Amino acid sequence: MIETKKLAAELSAKITYTPADDRLLVKPLKPVMITKVVPVPPKSQPDTLDDVESSPEVSMEKKKVPANMTKGIILKLGPDYANDKGPYFGQFEIGDVVIYPTYAGINFELFKDTKMLRRYEIVATEKGV
Repeated sequence: MIETKKLAAELSAKITYTPADDRLLVKPLKPVMITKVVPVPPKSQPDTLDDVESSPEVSMEKKKVPANMTKGIILKLGPDYANDKGPYFGQFEIGDVVIYPTYAGINFELFKDTKMLRRYEIVATEKGV
């Protein structure tokens, strides 16, 4: 298992950008896949979506699909987290694994494969990783 805190601290030291206010720079992890039962449409084209759902030809199939939540590692903190006078100081730390909606935040293309999130977009933290 990777030591996320140590790795994130090393990466953070190399990043020259500082997020503003209550923003966090997050490196998304591999997508979480879940098993879901999804309808498979019939071979013939139905006229409406209602026809698809009520058609006797519709079958249900188990498929692996990406979850609607994503895990990521915090690489950089904005000043509201980073200094002890900030209102959210201590809420998150560099290296914490956080969970957020897949489409939350904005892609931060100045540092490869990262996202810029706000505090309210994070729904949970995964402690002890």
